[in-house]
Amino acid sequence: SVLQTLLVSQATALIPQQQFQDRQRLDFPDDRIQVAEAVMSSGGLKLVVTNNIPIIMEVELILPDLVDAQGSPQSFLLDSLFFGRPREIEFDLKDNVFAPADPLQMRIEYRAKTFESDTEVTIASDGEIDVEAITEELIFSRVQGSLNQIRLDIPEQERSVEFPSGLDNINIATSNLAVHITSGVGFLADVDIL
Repeated sequence: SVLQTLLVSQATALIPQQQFQDRQRLDFPDDRIQVAEAVMSSGGLKLVVTNNIPIIMEVELILPDLVDAQGSPQSFLLDSLFFGRPREIEFDLKDNVFAPADPLQMRIEYRAKTFESDTEVTIASDGEIDVEAITEELIFSRVQGSLNQIRLDIPEQERSVEFPSGLDNINIATSNLAVHITSGVGFLADVDIL
């Protein structure tokens, strides 16, 4: 007889050490900002990682698009990650450079290693490792890329114009107003003036 493929939703066994890895791409929620390269002058990243697989694990997260001052991709190692216990780890991103291969995505790679179990463990097929990334306020010293249709409001300005004395009875038929707005970031923009 031929044994057909079995799909298992849950299994209980002694688990030897396992190693696995994968890579994913995280799409940015807004395509109006497309960063080619950004240098961070301050800010940080907090990761909250929860192991929802009932076995102790070690997880390394790698962000190839985020490199430190030495040019090495940022990697975050979480060892002894116990089942159901969230772990927080904070990273200072000062002097890091964000240079994505695709300006609309960020690459994330991970390597995981389980520790050998000394008792039987029940593992479900829907078990997962949750990673929540929380960024602090990031301040950039330099940004290169494309900004498309970003709207910035300019605060209302009010100026009084004084006429020289003796011109009180002059009727002005036409007048001109010149407004000069300078971009401090070097991006082209259109200005609507009311």
